[in-house]
Amino acid sequence: MNWDQQGYKEKNKQTLEQNKQMFYNRIFNVNGKTNGLFRMVIHPPHDPYEALADQIEMIKYLKEKEGYELIKYSDLLGLESRQ
Repeated sequence: MNWDQQGYKEKNKQTLEQNKQMFYNRIFNVNGKTNGLFRMVIHPPHDPYEALADQIEMIKYLKEKEGYELIKYSDLLGLESRQ
């Protein structure tokens, strides 16, 4: 999921509702379950200001779900060495 499709905060406002619908309606099924990996890409310089509240809400939602491990890109660098 990505809020930066245009490279400009104002133009990226169109992604706000689209991403919210995708997150709650498509990624999670009726039972609130999903399969596989979920990747959220945040670009503060280009994301609309209004996206921050949605991003925080989505992260909180995932933290409350069982089976999710939140990792940052910097964490991925260490994954290969742990296997």
